[in-house]
Amino acid sequence: MLMKKIFAVILILSTIVSAQGGSVYSKFGVGDLIYSNSARSLGLGNITVASPSENYIDFFNPASIYRLSSTRFELGLNYNGIQIENNIDKRFYSQYSFSGFTLAIPIEKELGIVSVLGLVPVSRLEYEVVSTESFDYNGTVKPFDARYSGSGGLSKIFIGLSYKLPFNYTLGFSYEYYTGKTENISTADFETLLALRDVEYVRKNKYSGAGATFGILSPDLSNIFNSKNVKEFRFGASVNIIGELKNDTSLTSVTSIGELQFRSGSINTKLPYRFGLGTSLILNEKYMFMLNFLHQKWSDFQYNSNIVKFNDVNKFSLAVEYDNPEKRFASSLWEQIDLRGGLSFEQTQYSINGEDIMKYSIFAGFSIPFGGRNSIDFGFEYGVRGVKESGLLKENLFNAAISISFGEIWFIRQDR
Repeated sequence: MLMKKIFAVILILSTIVSAQGGSVYSKFGVGDLIYSNSARSLGLGNITVASPSENYIDFFNPASIYRLSSTRFELGLNYNGIQIENNIDKRFYSQYSFSGFTLAIPIEKELGIVSVLGLVPVSRLEYEVVSTESFDYNGTVKPFDARYSGSGGLSKIFIGLSYKLPFNYTLGFSYEYYTGKTENISTADFETLLALRDVEYVRKNKYSGAGATFGILSPDLSNIFNSKNVKEFRFGASVNIIGELKNDTSLTSVTSIGELQFRSGSINTKLPYRFGLGTSLILNEKYMFMLNFLHQKWSDFQYNSNIVKFNDVNKFSLAVEYDNPEKRFASSLWEQIDLRGGLSFEQTQYSINGEDIMKYSIFAGFSIPFGGRNSIDFGFEYGVRGVKESGLLKENLFNAAISISFGEIWFIRQDR
C-alpha cells in the first residue's frame, strides 16, 4: 500500500515543471551545480559530509547512511526564484522542479550494511536574455532583437552501499550513471521591412557516462573533549569522480525557408572531481553542529578535449540542527519539530570579464513528523550571487524545498 502511494506521488511531482527563465550564469558549462536533493540538506547549507542520521538518506557521503535502521524512501519538490538586476533594470523569474527520489534498505545493522539507490538532478541550465543590437544594412545602422536562451541539465542514477570497518570506521561507495540534455538557442529577429529573414541557431548536447563516489566516516571521537555534554564528534570525507561523458552534439540553423543541420557528431566532456570534507558534533544531546568544505576543480573542465576557462569551486558552510531526543514522548507538535539553519560562502566556477563570481547564502528549515517514522521537511535558502558593476548581473536567489521521508521496517532480520 505504501509503495503504491509512493509511486503515485512520483508520477504527480515529475509532471510539475514550470520555467520562465533563470540564471544567466547557468549558460556556461553544464549549468548551475546542484549539491543537495532534500529539504533537510538545503536547510543545512546543501552539503553534509559527516552527519549520519537514523531518519534521513544523506548520500553526499555514502558512508553516512550506515545508521539507517529502517527502509526509507524520500522524494520532493523544489522552488527556485531569482531576481536578476543590473544598473538599469531588474527581473524576477521562478520555476518548480522535481528533486528526484532515493530509497535506502538496511541489510545488516551490526555491520552497517545499507544499500541505497536513486535518481536525482546534478545540474540545471535555465536562462533567457533579450538584447537590442545593431548592424550595418546598406550603409545604415539598423537594430535587431537578439535572444539567447537555454534549458536542460544533468541527472544521475546511482546505487550505493555502506559498510562498517573494524574500530568503527565506515566506508561508503556508489556507482553512478549520468545522463541529460542541454539546448542553447540564439535568435536574431529583424524588422519586417528589411529584406532579411529571421535566423535561429540551436546547439544541442546529449550526455551519458559513468562515475563513482567514495566516502569515509570516522567513529565517535567525543572522548577527546572529556565532557558529558559533547557526543558524536566525527570527521568525514567523500570524493566524487566522473569519467569522460560521451556527448552527442548538433548545431542547427533554422530560418523561414527551413531547417539545416550543418554540424553534428560525438565528442567527450570531462567533468572535474569533487572533494568534500566535514566534521560534526552533538552538544547537550539536542544540537548538532556541522562544518563542511567542498572543492571541485573546475579549472580541469574539458569540452571536446579543450580546457574551458573556469575557476575552481570552493564552498564553506556552517550549520546547526536542533533535534529533541524526547520528541517521541512530547505532548505537543512544537516539541516534535526539528529546526535547522546555516550559512555558506561559495567561490563559484564562473569568472566573467575578469570578475570572479561569489555567492553568499543563509539557510533555514524544519521537519514535522507524522505517522511514527515519517516526516515532511522544509528547507529555505536566500543567496546573493554576482555584482552589478563591470557590466555584470547581481542575482538574489530564493530557493525552497519540500521533501517527504517515509520509513518502514522491511527486510530487517529480527532477533529470536
